[in-house]
Amino acid sequence: MTQLFIKRGVPLKNLEQYVTGTGQVMWVHRQNEGCGFAGVPGYHCVIHAPSNHTMRGFPTHWRKDIELMERICPHGVGHPDPDAIAYTRRAFGEQAAAELSVHGCCGCCSST
Repeated sequence: MTQLFIKRGVPLKNLEQYVTGTGQVMWVHRQNEGCGFAGVPGYHCVIHAPSNHTMRGFPTHWRKDIELMERICPHGVGHPDPDAIAYTRRAFGEQAAAELSVHGCCGCCSST
């Protein structure tokens, strides 16, 4: 396994390892420490508290090139995780969320 990501400027003691559904190893915020909106109704963390969307059971996959968590559907297509897009929308605005939502699609994410 390859270590893919360490948050810049965050002490390692504040991070934990996460293994994506595709076997990537990455350093992420600890549960409830970096989710940003932990415990707030309607807000979810793709890693620690995913929402009940239709792709929840699909394996996660980190896209380092665009810094986005995807879900890999049974057809092998990477779809932006809805909770990752919701976070992007809150943190960076609608335009950023719209840009990260563009992907090759087979329809598996159309009901999220």
